[in-house]
Amino acid sequence: MAPSDKDLFTLTVNTDCYRELDDAEHNKVNLAMQGKPASTPRSNIGKVAFYLARRIWPVNPSPPPPPPIDPKTIYFPRTFNKEGTSDARFCVSRTSPAYSHEESPDRIFDKGGGVYNLNGLCDGGRDPDFIAKWPDGTPLRGAKSMDSFGPCDLYDGHTAWPPDSYKR
Repeated sequence: MAPSDKDLFTLTVNTDCYRELDDAEHNKVNLAMQGKPASTPRSNIGKVAFYLARRIWPVNPSPPPPPPIDPKTIYFPRTFNKEGTSDARFCVSRTSPAYSHEESPDRIFDKGGGVYNLNGLCDGGRDPDFIAKWPDGTPLRGAKSMDSFGPCDLYDGHTAWPPDSYKR
């Protein structure tokens, strides 16, 4: 039966030629044994010990970055832009993935911290002056031109709110 990597490592570090290495070479192998990043030793026997240590105790990789946050799951969409004295409107819905909770029958929160009334007016937590646009660059309708539309009614043949409407 072939010796394991750990057996080979023990044999290597117990050789006279490994013991005669300087402290810098030993330190690189010791860092490898701790799973920490280190440069490769200069000597061949140091390299053998180093690479065996890496097999036995691999470097602990940094955790992967968290996935990007999808604003559609955080913020209610802006559906009408601020226009003159009419404030922007947002589609507030208890069935939205952005829905967080309610404090009262007329105060609803999204997961991004926005506070709204049930008419879609924002009471804080979102930029009231931001102008959301469709992908072709056309702005959402202004709040003065809601006509008979409610804050969640899509218009002009669109089937979904543009990504821009979910910006803070």
